Amino acid sequence: LILVALSKGTQREIATTIRLTPDLLSILFLLLVMILFYAWIGVVAFFETPEGYASFSNIFEGMWTLWICVTTANYPDVMMKGYNESPLVAFYFISFMAITFFFVMNI
Repeated sequence: LILVALSKGTQREIATTIRLTPDLLSILFLLLVMILFYAWIGVVAFFETPEGYASFSNIFEGMWTLWICVTTANYPDVMMKGYNESPLVAFYFISFMAITFFFVMNI
């Protein structure tokens, strides 16, 4: 704590972090809105399908599934369950990834 108080570089970095927080929160809010919107579409579109039971059973499960897609941790496994049923599912996931991963995450 004393080192932080005495170091000008550390104080400058902390001040920069505090100044960036409102901008970061607005981007995180935009990401949350996009995930919520696509989760709602996923719950409705995949109602009573194997993909719906596995990944979009409710809005929170859908949001968690889409968060996994945003982090690209398990993206192919999430998409392939629905893609095996109908190739049109690819439009849903590809549009989601194009908007969130390639656009919002790079702002």
